[in-house]
Amino acid sequence: MSGDVIRVRLSHGETGWGKRLSGNRIRVENIPFEGKFNYGDVVEIASTDKWGLVQLGRVLQRKFSGRSIVRYPAPFEKNYRTLVRAFEAEDVACEGATEGMMMVAHKTSFDPIAIAKTVGIVVRSRADNIRRSDMLN
Repeated sequence: MSGDVIRVRLSHGETGWGKRLSGNRIRVENIPFEGKFNYGDVVEIASTDKWGLVQLGRVLQRKFSGRSIVRYPAPFEKNYRTLVRAFEAEDVACEGATEGMMMVAHKTSFDPIAIAKTVGIVVRSRADNIRRSDMLN
């Protein structure tokens, strides 16, 4: 039924959530760690696997062309909330992953490291603190 949130396979080793849309379509509701899908993508439903998970097919509409893993220092809760406010003001999507790490879905030109610095959260280096996924372009 349209509007239902269901479990989907985002990549070989990762599952997440998708919101069922009209027709044979789903909108991805998570920021995956890997694979060709991203938060907000409208995707065709390809099939259902033997475990009942929806297999995603072709991306019909892409909301964000990039995604990043952002690692931030303690105090974790305070810094997470600060980063979410700063990032969401830039029209991106954020999702907590583990303590000190968050996922960010964004346009390719968005630089989470620069935004983090504007709110006083210092990072040691780009390589240690962020990974951009080029496979989404």
